[in-house]
Amino acid sequence: MSKLTFRLILVAWLIIEVAASLPRTRTPTNIVLQLYEVFGRPVPVPQSLLIGLVIASAVLFLWAVVGLFLFWRGSRFVFVLVLIAFALAEPLRSFYIITGWNQLLIHIRLALHGFIIALIYFGPPRQFFVANSPNQSLQPTAGRSDD
Repeated sequence: MSKLTFRLILVAWLIIEVAASLPRTRTPTNIVLQLYEVFGRPVPVPQSLLIGLVIASAVLFLWAVVGLFLFWRGSRFVFVLVLIAFALAEPLRSFYIITGWNQLLIHIRLALHGFIIALIYFGPPRQFFVANSPNQSLQPTAGRSDD
């Protein structure tokens, strides 16, 4: 797999990620208010803590995605940590309605998460994330003559 192919997979994943996240902001408030009546209001999270977590997760997410795109060594670990943090933070979100198309995008997004993690740790792109070590053998490198 070439670097270009891996980068195209990342771009496709980002498009799906954004498309799957958009409908959460469009949930009609009257439905959410009715759900609050049935299930109760969520536990309030302090605003300063929420803003701090959003900023920290956004910075780490961007760092991980740019790092994957540019093949930085630590970006694989940060990418997995950010995905785990997003999954753990999911219960803190308020109610929202998931439509059929959004559900499809969420499933594709989750499959792509697993696919990207498998690629960066076990697939051909993993070689792009390791540090290049200099030729430490006593043999001359290919193309070099000792004349």
